[in-house]
Parts: sequence; structure tokens; C-alpha cells
Amino acid sequence: MKKQRVTKTTAETFVKLLSPFAPHLAEELWAFLGHGNTLAYESWPVAEIKYLEESNFNYPVSFNGKNVLI
Repeated sequence: MKKQRVTKTTAETFVKLLSPFAPHLAEELWAFLGHGNTLAYESWPVAEIKYLEESNFNYPVSFNGKNVLI
């Protein structure tokens, strides 16, 4: 399996999103990334609108031998 690198920005965003679920672990990872301040005072990541666009797609499903598009 080929190793892949993660950018520091991606790791920081992941740790911010992890913090409500595992705050102690997130604080340790935050310090490991080189931050001296606490994660609790950092701003929440902002979603990019281009990734929030919905796409319409019909999924074929079979019910009782009949094909239906959902």
C-alpha cells in the first residue's frame, strides 16, 4: 500500500472537527501539530459552497421484481 501525505491544513481541519467528539485527543493532536494555544479558542472550519451543491441522480432499485427509480 502506498503511503499518502496529508497537508497540515487538512490535518488541522480534521482535528477541529474531531474536537466535539474527542476533546482530549484533539487537544493532544493540536499540540502535536505545533500549536501552543488551546484548540477551544480556534474558529470552526467554514464550508466551501462549491462542495455543498446537490446533484440529482436517479438510483435504480428493484421492489418485488419491479424496477423503480428513486
